[in-house]
Amino acid sequence: AKFKAGLAFKDIQDYDSAILMFKDLIDRYPNSSVIDKARFQLAECSKLLSVKPAYDQTPTNVARQEFEDFLKKHPNSELAPDARQVVDKLKSREAENAYETGKFYEARCAPESAIIYYKDITQNYSDTEWAKKAQERLEIVEGLLIALKNIDAVIQVIKKSADKDEAKNNLIKKFKLTERQAVAILEMRLQ
Repeated sequence: AKFKAGLAFKDIQDYDSAILMFKDLIDRYPNSSVIDKARFQLAECSKLLSVKPAYDQTPTNVARQEFEDFLKKHPNSELAPDARQVVDKLKSREAENAYETGKFYEARCAPESAIIYYKDITQNYSDTEWAKKAQERLEIVEGLLIALKNIDAVIQVIKKSADKDEAKNNLIKKFKLTERQAVAILEMRLQ
């Protein structure tokens, strides 16, 4: 009855009440024949409460934890493949949020803060599509940070160079930059 009540609440999009029903079933009847389905539905309702990447990711984190908990307790369930797919999607959403936060800090001229978020993605979400993007941004932002810390020397190198290619090569040599970093420095607006 609690399982069906949880499903009914889920159907009317009252996910908080559905979660309470599924949790109550899990707590009171741990040996129930529908325990794995209740855990999956609990995780599913948590996922449905999660929001878009630009907003607070706490519900997304909770949903991922619920699905991971489901997988630990029911690794052989018929619902396990679906749960794994949802975990991957939720991790991607978390990584996207961190990436957007890094871009926000870049736009606010706070490269050190952006670096924290990009490193988080490369370390904790390396299996998502956001890891490659974060690694590219991380490389560029670290190069820009080097340039900002040595702005007078960077300007001198650029001024003394005959053309853009020579400036790029001189920056690479003098500051041990990658080509991508040197190009980003040369494209930087100095206002």
